[in-house]
Amino acid sequence: MGIDLITKRIEKANAKMDKRGLNNLLFYKAEAREFITHIPESTRVNNTFLMFPDPWPKHKHHKRRLIQPSFLELLAKKTRSTGHLFFRTDHTPYFEWTLELLEQSSFWHLVDQTIPFEHSSYFQDLLPEFNTCSACVSH
Repeated sequence: MGIDLITKRIEKANAKMDKRGLNNLLFYKAEAREFITHIPESTRVNNTFLMFPDPWPKHKHHKRRLIQPSFLELLAKKTRSTGHLFFRTDHTPYFEWTLELLEQSSFWHLVDQTIPFEHSSYFQDLLPEFNTCSACVSH
């Protein structure tokens, strides 16, 4: 399941899915926190991949970053006990922010695990470098 706020990205993902005849994917235009909040209690997330989220680089905008203690808690409560969070960004300060919040979180612990089914993407290929981290839920 893919979630994004940008309509054009959702339309492009759906077009690629249709072109390849894939029927095991869903793409939604939604805000991640709101989407996760509305996941039924009986449903649990296996893995979450946050790929190049908006870093909100200005200090006064840091409160808009997706990675916040409240989001990490919400996501952990909706994640299976074997679930992982994979985070990737090309913005070093956001990467450091995320590492710090994961280290401080009682809901997650950092692990050395690569992203499953890793392959390059168009957006990723445009970037000179990026950082990735992964965490397991702490249940």
